[in-house]
Amino acid sequence: MSGDMYFLDDIEKEGGIFLNAYADYNIVRKFAIGAYVNYGPTFKAKDIDADGSFFESGMQLKVRIFAGNIKVCPALQIGYRTIKIEDIDALDTKGLAVNFNADIVIPINGKISLVPSVGFLSQPVGGNDVGDVSWAPIMYIGFGIAF
Repeated sequence: MSGDMYFLDDIEKEGGIFLNAYADYNIVRKFAIGAYVNYGPTFKAKDIDADGSFFESGMQLKVRIFAGNIKVCPALQIGYRTIKIEDIDALDTKGLAVNFNADIVIPINGKISLVPSVGFLSQPVGGNDVGDVSWAPIMYIGFGIAF
């Protein structure tokens, strides 16, 4: 998950990991709504000497496309994101999270499924006391399990 972030000036973020959890409620067989949480325990900006972390939560809309046992599940996530920068409180940020991801749900054993995922995180609007903080979509590749 590397890419450019705009903090008054462009800052390039190094790649890293983040955790994603979500719960869905099926409205109909092929459509679900739900809630999600993303947490990035640490990220590093290449141009400043500080680590940061992010947390976001929100709602998601998910379509389910069935192909035999496998499901392809594209989802739109809209939420609230906070970014904390270590030792630089003025750069702590709040913003609108607009994300898209597509999971492939592959059943392997009873109720357990493997879930490779590809998507992007973006923040079209946001900021802090210093100025605007926004970024275009930053792609990620993920892998998880579903119960």
